[in-house]
Amino acid sequence: MGIAPESLGSETLTFLHDEVRSALIIEMPAEELIAAAEQMEVNDLADMIEKLPEPVRQTIEDNLSDEVIEYLETSLSFDEDTADRLRLVLF
Repeated sequence: MGIAPESLGSETLTFLHDEVRSALIIEMPAEELIAAAEQMEVNDLADMIEKLPEPVRQTIEDNLSDEVIEYLETSLSFDEDTADRLRLVLF
């Protein structure tokens, strides 16, 4: 078992303070981090991913589906905390 159970990983990461989340992410195995990212809503993933170091960000992006990457790129094209970004949801 890693830092957080897989079923709680994405929800847990979403609600953590940025500094705490970043510290945990750096320690998480790549597989666990990718599994958590795949479960996040796109706006939550965008908020998290833009604050990560580039190597960690790239690891996540390299393992996401093309559909999620497309939504993520669209979300990141909007300014943080704008209505456009917040209303973009994968499903």
